[in-house]
Amino acid sequence: MIHNQLNVEPNEKILFKNRKTISYIYMNNDFYYNSFVVCRKLMEIESKFYCVSCSKEVEYLKLRYMLKVLATDETGSAWLVLFDKEVEKVIGHDIETVVELYLKDGWASNTLKLMMNDLITH
Repeated sequence: MIHNQLNVEPNEKILFKNRKTISYIYMNNDFYYNSFVVCRKLMEIESKFYCVSCSKEVEYLKLRYMLKVLATDETGSAWLVLFDKEVEKVIGHDIETVVELYLKDGWASNTLKLMMNDLITH
């Protein structure tokens, strides 16, 4: 077992850090989602906004990033999902701005391409 090799107890927490490079962004229509403001859960949109997790009806939804990327390093690659804070921190634009560009011009928008390229070159 890995615990024996690292000389730690079975229930002891271990923190691993690894630096990866984003080599590909999966650009499709589901790079964002509607969520409840408090719990951040994905909201199903029907006639009313209702959060199943919180058992509450909500007045409005919040858009949030959910971007699928391929991250690589010298050991290989893995598909990861980046959420709101991480994506906004790197590209420097809130989701509302990005969705507005996307709905206007789709992925053909040069501004949108440059924003997403910041993830790869950052």
